[in-house]
Amino acid sequence: MATVLIPRPRPVSYPFINITSIVIDHNFGYPPLAYCIVNNELVMCDVTHNSNSQLTVTFALAITGVIFLR
Repeated sequence: MATVLIPRPRPVSYPFINITSIVIDHNFGYPPLAYCIVNNELVMCDVTHNSNSQLTVTFALAITGVIFLR
């Protein structure tokens, strides 16, 4: 039987301070959409989905902001 995954209605936030890389254990059961906001602006980052329940976000420089997952 197929499983239907419905995306979360609201993003889950993961704030961070002065880092170049963060590993997030989200336990969603699927690889979510990830995006990063710094000073109210969308910024570029590298996202690696390690599994259906974990991802790594990497930045070129140490920054402070919030990662949102859907």
